[in-house]
Amino acid sequence: MPLITSRDYVRPASAAGDTRALRGCTLADAAAAVANRSPEQVAMVDGATRLSWAELWDRAARLACALREAGVGKGEPVGIQMPNGWEFAAVHLALARLGAVTATVHMPYGPAERGRMLEQVRATKLVALSPQPDGGRLPVLVDRGGAIVQSVCPPTAEVSLPASQAIACDPLSIFFTSGTESPQPKVCLHSNDGLVSNALWVAADAPIAPDDVILSGSAFTHLFGTLALHLSLVTGARQVTLERFDAERFLQACASEGVTVAFLVPAHLVDLLRTVRETGVPTGMRLREIRVAGAHVPSGLAEEVQAVLGASVVVHWGMSELGGGIYTHYLDPVEVAAGTIGRPTHGSAALIVDDDFRPVHAQGEVGELLFRGPSLFHGYYGAKDVTRAAYIEVDGVHWLRTGDLAAWAEGGRIAYQGRKKDLINRGGMKVSAQEVESVVAGMPGVLAAALVAEPDARLVERGCLFLRVDPGVRIALEQVQTHLEAEGLARFKWPERVVVVDELPLTATGKVAKGTLRQWMHDRAPTA
Repeated sequence: MPLITSRDYVRPASAAGDTRALRGCTLADAAAAVANRSPEQVAMVDGATRLSWAELWDRAARLACALREAGVGKGEPVGIQMPNGWEFAAVHLALARLGAVTATVHMPYGPAERGRMLEQVRATKLVALSPQPDGGRLPVLVDRGGAIVQSVCPPTAEVSLPASQAIACDPLSIFFTSGTESPQPKVCLHSNDGLVSNALWVAADAPIAPDDVILSGSAFTHLFGTLALHLSLVTGARQVTLERFDAERFLQACASEGVTVAFLVPAHLVDLLRTVRETGVPTGMRLREIRVAGAHVPSGLAEEVQAVLGASVVVHWGMSELGGGIYTHYLDPVEVAAGTIGRPTHGSAALIVDDDFRPVHAQGEVGELLFRGPSLFHGYYGAKDVTRAAYIEVDGVHWLRTGDLAAWAEGGRIAYQGRKKDLINRGGMKVSAQEVESVVAGMPGVLAAALVAEPDARLVERGCLFLRVDPGVRIALEQVQTHLEAEGLARFKWPERVVVVDELPLTATGKVAKGTLRQWMHDRAPTA
């Protein structure tokens, strides 16, 4: 079976930015240092299970022994499809210790999708959880179709492992892109050093310390959730887990465990605010910052969250290709998170270019966002030509084309302007879906909005607006258009159709699946 090595790295050298920012560390070594420094400190809280760092490290070591006995070795891609919990952390650490490569598979994917993804990376093994008669769960190896091949039962006797064979430049994880516009994901290959350094940079900027408590509403199988997990593994901060996000359970866990830092997507914020309006804020809340990624944070949402929960909103912009690349700071004024995505992380840089790839310098002028830096992925696995095509050379330096639109804002910050593909060509006039969605999100009763292009024989395309609203609320097209007019949006930007749905379809990473919405256009809910 082909193994993944640094020979699979095809990222242009100049796209790495300032590599002096890298910390030269593997995940296993970083976690071992935490376990040696604070063995008795609580590492993870997973329901009734509370593990110290020594206990988590011991379970990871035992799982590594079991996986090694099952034939897992250095460079082998191994899938993980598990909910957030101590088992995920232990298996991920076990694979890192063996020098194997974690291939994260989101929980919603069924056998067919999972099989295609594992085939892409030539993985023959997947670790999942099997329910046990006593109510517990046991890690098991399954085949691509989901059939259990063997249990991964950690040995109960004393175990010892040789020193980790992985070095900082070795591959650590592969992530499948979310497929918001296309059903076919690409496979992003990341090194130990890139991901561990990225977590250490975020920890230094946050700052996140061993006495912090982290809770991620984002799945560990998503790179944003992986960042939340890695922050605990490299700093010693306690990680509290929920198998799946539920606003009420999230608030209860924050209060009971003293959570200080949360990782969420914008849809979670909407649900949190609605729950707080219904039940109030639990006593004992210590939330200092809520870090948000995955989609644009609508205008007004950051301010309301900070006012209601007392926590700063920190906006992350990133991709499966680069991790936490650009973000705001928790000490920034709330209007910064409401209007920008902050500045590039350590050793990294951003560039905004026009359609001819000439740099844009004027504040407010919209262009395509380019990025380079040491946290960048090392290539799309098995797709060297696709990797090369993802970069553009500007003045002798290679930059990743993100496909996002942005503009320079005050203080060298960056204002996100939506996906480049998310522009609607209405009679030759370009409409930013993100701009319209942000304004509509401020309407009373609107929980979420998504604008997509609908084919039109005369105009080429027109806007179709999908809305998720509070129960009992009715919003007609005329109301939306009146609101947009009052907010100063030009008439050509107004949608010409409104469809109200119970839920907006989301990708496994919490983004609105606009490809699905386009398929719904002609056969879903009636026009309001």
